[in-house]
Amino acid sequence: HGWWVMTMLPLIQGTAQVPLARLAAKSLKFTPPSWMLNGTWDWLVEFDGDISIDMAGLRPMLEEHQDKPLLLLKWYWRDCAPWDCFLQECEDMLTKRKEYVSTSYENVIHWRDELTKYHNDPLHPFEPANYYELGIMFRNVAHEKSSQIASAFKQVLEHCRTIQRDQFLLPFYLWNSSLDREVEALSISKLYEQLKYCVVQTRQGRNLLADGTGSRSEAEAALKVEDAFGVLE
Repeated sequence: HGWWVMTMLPLIQGTAQVPLARLAAKSLKFTPPSWMLNGTWDWLVEFDGDISIDMAGLRPMLEEHQDKPLLLLKWYWRDCAPWDCFLQECEDMLTKRKEYVSTSYENVIHWRDELTKYHNDPLHPFEPANYYELGIMFRNVAHEKSSQIASAFKQVLEHCRTIQRDQFLLPFYLWNSSLDREVEALSISKLYEQLKYCVVQTRQGRNLLADGTGSRSEAEAALKVEDAFGVLE
């Protein structure tokens, strides 16, 4: 029992560092249309097209966190302190997975160096509360601080014009807005247990481009289908 709302959303201009398709997805992720934030519902749940969750488990889990404006998935790829997680992920992409930051490589280096300066500031050091996997987000749009979250997210989107990886950006903007301690960091085990969270293989277009097994036109066609269904999911 349910219904779908299907709507076409305007694209935003890509940049030399971040192409249109990726930036359009970031726009929907961080600055969705106002009707999504101002409806009769309390929560907006956003997740990537390759993620599957049990919708029946959403309400009881969210009811546990009505006092929080934002729920995010805690970084689970390594057991590390938040700042160390950021540095390790930057280093990994700058050295071993360059294809993920190929068009914004120099900007990522500059951002890492800038945050290191903030981190080492003796008066007001940047120490993120957590580091996050941003494939799924739960926004409490009925919370009194939802507008502050929206403002921080707009800053993230603006920076996404020059840096490809949003997980490098969000912890700083939450901290800079004094919101980092307001966010609930959910463990992967909690999402497994309550939502049957899992990742499914739908990234056909990106796989074609990554491994060189398909032409660019084939990959772009697959990506168009994938992204269309990603919005619905």
